[in-house]
Amino acid sequence: MKLVLTDSLFEAADDLHLLGLLHRALRKRCYLAVRSPNSIDYHRWRDGLPRERRDAWDRLLDWTLLDSTVHPLCTVEVIEGDVSDWAAKPPKLTATDAMDLIDQPFQILLENARYDRAFLLAMAGPAYRPLLERLETEGRLAFWGVGGLSELRLVVEQRVALRPGRRLSHWALFDSDAAAPGHVSDEARRAAASCRAVSIPFHRLERRAIENYVPMGALYDWADADRRWRDARRPLVQSFAQLDEAQRRHFHFKSGFSANPTQEEAALFATVPGAARQALRGGMSSADIGRLFHNDIRGRIRAQVDKDGAGVELAPSLARLMELLRVPHG
Repeated sequence: MKLVLTDSLFEAADDLHLLGLLHRALRKRCYLAVRSPNSIDYHRWRDGLPRERRDAWDRLLDWTLLDSTVHPLCTVEVIEGDVSDWAAKPPKLTATDAMDLIDQPFQILLENARYDRAFLLAMAGPAYRPLLERLETEGRLAFWGVGGLSELRLVVEQRVALRPGRRLSHWALFDSDAAAPGHVSDEARRAAASCRAVSIPFHRLERRAIENYVPMGALYDWADADRRWRDARRPLVQSFAQLDEAQRRHFHFKSGFSANPTQEEAALFATVPGAARQALRGGMSSADIGRLFHNDIRGRIRAQVDKDGAGVELAPSLARLMELLRVPHG
């Protein structure tokens, strides 16, 4: 996040606020920039700093300028006064509110903190994953598992909606539970509407759930990983491989084929071969499949995801998330 310091701050010359912002930038919690670097008030304040502190200030501004040419950064203007305008574009925050925003951990809302976190990290890949892991380790990013779609919607409506900085401090990821392409479940649709209503950025999966993003190669690895279960798992994966791409994207891993499918779901799975339908009637172990992302330490699944093109869907949402999260590094 980039804090742009406006002229009013330097006119007031409140060292408590300006040095507080400098301190946070030195701790690599935000970027700093100056709206009018040639203004008399700014130069009067800057020139009055002790040499060591002035040099540190200049280095931070240079760092912001350099990184801004490489990475899109979420921008917030910092103003003198007692009232912030959170709805402005860009938001205009008092120095106190800006420091409070920087000090609080960013919250990523998930249905399941363990599996969905692992899925997000796998999909983030080497471009974004190190930053996410570093911020989490430093306590500046928290994965908030709320327990399901209904709970996520209620958390957004009853808790997150009360926070004025929510669109700068929260992001949500959740399943679509879509039984067929374009047919999102009612609860997933309501969750998205709740996020939109309070301007929380989010990504609702296009496929049914995170299990539907596991590449075929990883499923075969899962089937063959344990000799005790190989004879049971191999036929399941081989049957799953007989489904077409749309069917694999919307298959219900937990329970298999619905006993009372919607018209769209029935049409989607009408062409599944009889033997494959029989083998997959009870689904596949969704807990085991979801755990594959958790165990993807070396990025094997991510490499297969790239090959299959599954990562393209989340790319714009992840880029937006990085605009909110990116801070100086090194």
